[in-house]
Amino acid sequence: MAGMTTAQRLSIAPGARLWFSPIEWLSMLGPLPPGVVMAGDFASSTVAIVFISDSGSARWFLDGHRTAINMPRALWICYPTLGSPAFNRTMLQTTLVGHGLQILGEVPFDASWTALAVRHFVPGQPPHGA
Repeated sequence: MAGMTTAQRLSIAPGARLWFSPIEWLSMLGPLPPGVVMAGDFASSTVAIVFISDSGSARWFLDGHRTAINMPRALWICYPTLGSPAFNRTMLQTTLVGHGLQILGEVPFDASWTALAVRHFVPGQPPHGA
């Protein structure tokens, strides 16, 4: 992955419709591929990226987008890489599983944040990594 932009690591292709939250942090992505447009809402995006820093914000995001969570082709949930006793990857994974989601993979977003690719469980198949 050396030499790849953050947008490339997160599968943001030319022409993608990107939903990003919080939008104020969009510059963290760096240069975007040609033709990428910002989606007006989560459900109309092809790639969605959200930053979660505690259990409350994770539940708020997942509950708020429950009916459209599978609409984007790619959903990345970013969490603090180092975590804390009050919130870490294990806690986030437990919250995701409780909402029927599984982690498909992870990539470093930057030195402070890790991005998890997530998706609904596929019926009849074990969770990823099981």
